[in-house]
Amino acid sequence: MPDFNFKSYCWSIGTTSFRVKDLNYKIEKQLQLLKSLWNENPERTWRELQVRYYELLKQSGLVTGDAARKDKDAREVTSGLVNIGVIDNERKITPIGEKIISLSEKKDFSPDNIFNISKDSYIYLLQFLKYTVKDETFKTKPFIVLLYLLSELKYLSIDEFTYLLPLCINPDRTKNIIEKVLELRNNSTTIEQILLDSMWSMQNYIDAYDYFNSKSHLTEEDFGLIGMNRKSRNYDKPYKNVFDQIQSIRKEISANGPKSQNLKSLYDNLLQAISNTNLNTRWNAIFRGSPTRARLIDDIDLIEEKIQAIDLFTVPNELFRKRFFEYLHLHKWKATLEDYQDLNKRYLSLTDVLLYERDRITLDFFPKYYFQDISKDIFSEDNFDKLADIFNKNVPLTSISEFLTENIDNVIKKINKIENLSLSENEVYDYLTIQKKRKLQELISTRFTRENIESIIQLIENREDNSVYQLVTDNANIPTIFEYVIALAWFHISDYSVDFLESIRANLDSNLLPRSHAIGGNADIIFKYKETEEYPRHDLLLEATLTEGSNQRRTEMEPVSRHLGEYISESNNEKDYAIFIAPFIHPQVAIDFRNRKNIPYMTSDGQCIKGMKIIPLCSSEVRKYLNNNKKYKEIYLKFSIAFESDDMNYSWYKNEIIEKE
Repeated sequence: MPDFNFKSYCWSIGTTSFRVKDLNYKIEKQLQLLKSLWNENPERTWRELQVRYYELLKQSGLVTGDAARKDKDAREVTSGLVNIGVIDNERKITPIGEKIISLSEKKDFSPDNIFNISKDSYIYLLQFLKYTVKDETFKTKPFIVLLYLLSELKYLSIDEFTYLLPLCINPDRTKNIIEKVLELRNNSTTIEQILLDSMWSMQNYIDAYDYFNSKSHLTEEDFGLIGMNRKSRNYDKPYKNVFDQIQSIRKEISANGPKSQNLKSLYDNLLQAISNTNLNTRWNAIFRGSPTRARLIDDIDLIEEKIQAIDLFTVPNELFRKRFFEYLHLHKWKATLEDYQDLNKRYLSLTDVLLYERDRITLDFFPKYYFQDISKDIFSEDNFDKLADIFNKNVPLTSISEFLTENIDNVIKKINKIENLSLSENEVYDYLTIQKKRKLQELISTRFTRENIESIIQLIENREDNSVYQLVTDNANIPTIFEYVIALAWFHISDYSVDFLESIRANLDSNLLPRSHAIGGNADIIFKYKETEEYPRHDLLLEATLTEGSNQRRTEMEPVSRHLGEYISESNNEKDYAIFIAPFIHPQVAIDFRNRKNIPYMTSDGQCIKGMKIIPLCSSEVRKYLNNNKKYKEIYLKFSIAFESDDMNYSWYKNEIIEKE
């Protein structure tokens, strides 16, 4: 019996065995765990430590449940880190990983590079500029391919990114995909046809089909053989019954027409056969659709509609096997590519140069012009051995390719010419900030209106986490998202008079959405207010947290006071104050913060701050401010009057801070 081996037709980053939501945090957290593991076990091997590492993952909350093969899970969870070069195959931390750990421990991600992206994002950008995928049948540079496609095509739709980008496994296929995308946009081809064309260009599929088409009597073993499943042939054996049931329907139609009542039971048999396949959801979407199985089987007219719409029932007999073979593999390809899409998007987004807008993926403003004229050259370089050699090493941008430079003169010239500007080198980053502020304005006028922010805060209070992820992002944990939406709420309340991008300390990605890090910063959000008729010049520290009960008392009382005290010591402005925001304010926390008015604070450099203004506030109050269109000047006056009150008890919070209905 012949053996048709599976051959890779696409690339992917990471592994589908490990969920990569909140990816920045998970990379940093795993690096910290691995650092601790190796410090405690310097003489042991990775093979010996795999089970122990799984236990550390479980203790930290990065995995849940109880894996049957802990060693296997430990390998799978760390494989993505090997892919991006922060650890090696033995799970030892590379110089790249050490840099990420250092940034996390220093809590310093501020930009210091020509792309004006965070320090960790720049490290990931360098890594992906070096990143290669090699297989027995191909070698390619996935991120370079993406840059090349975006430079040639201006953007990729989500479907193009999902189904076509990973097919770019060599120069010829990549150039062909560019041509096919242009045809797709001109409506002269389809995603499905492009996938089939790629499939039929591979000899193993041609050989498998020739075998399939030549057999007069097909067995389950034949379907297991031509399915080329990497895990087990058994996955494809149930398609023999699907094939037989479709043939039975074709024969019944030929003999008695599409209105035959026998089709009801035959179609029911087909749906039953489909339910036993591993991709039954996809096949059901075609053969059953939205009606329930019972409703469809009971209505011969609905069955007839399906039969007329599905070409497996209507193609000539001599084409039936080929079309069935295509169905079998097309849905496999699409399922695989969809599985990889989320992985690829998340890992490539670590570079912080991609934008996701209106179901399109583009390069951010500066990267677009930086890579515009050089992406093709970088793509054409045959430097795989060099890139493999330097992948785990700290090397500058210019060492990766002769076409990469830290001189931005040519970039500025392109920006000025195409955008009709006259920016100098000193002005270009100010212009990038203006671009980001425009993007922010679009965000708050569409996705994050006052009403939407009010709703998101309430969802967080109710811990409807999945809804929150859908509305904001799932590349940050809920506490980080809470800080972000509180900052947006206060931006609305402040009538946009403060600099949001400068104010929020939480790390933002290129789409101005939050992302989490393993170690937080100091004060969460700092809004700087200029002097007005209603209030003096001052800075406001917003401290937002989801902790409650005894945890709130233990983890928040000292840090909030310390943050404000140290901040006032540096700013030398006694008007600076803090607002502590949580879904629930513990009474002891409210009393402690209230009494900071009269309790001196000794700073780290020995300075004595005589008293501090810290206002505890329920997040439900923030929702009221949004709902009632409260302005910051009103809130500032209210808090100022409350601060001067003589009441130092919990009644102060209830009577003077809580908004009366």
